[in-house]
Amino acid sequence: MKQHILLIAVILLIASCKQKPQPIPDGGDCAYKTTNYPATIIEITATDSAHSELTLVAVMDSNRTDTLYYSQQFSTYITNEELVNKNIKQGDRWNYQYKQIISGSCTPDIYVLTNQPYSDPN
Repeated sequence: MKQHILLIAVILLIASCKQKPQPIPDGGDCAYKTTNYPATIIEITATDSAHSELTLVAVMDSNRTDTLYYSQQFSTYITNEELVNKNIKQGDRWNYQYKQIISGSCTPDIYVLTNQPYSDPN
């Protein structure tokens, strides 16, 4: 009899516990809406004999601009060899992407400078 009461008590205890909802893990299966903006190279500054820093300005609209540095975006300076080989010069416009999450639980807003030429979608 004691075993039956103990068994019923354990079953009632388990049944009375509310299941916590599982949190949505970060990452995986996220979708973004991507908008491209021009980022113009406004300055090229030599950092040493083999590398340079690029300063760019991205204009998202009349109220939003962003100053970008190549070294912050790519975690290194650009090589002078690459500047010459790709004919990179002041005034060039690169693609600056704004990615806004539309589904999932990843980073909600991402800004990415690509070293690809900007092409106006209009």
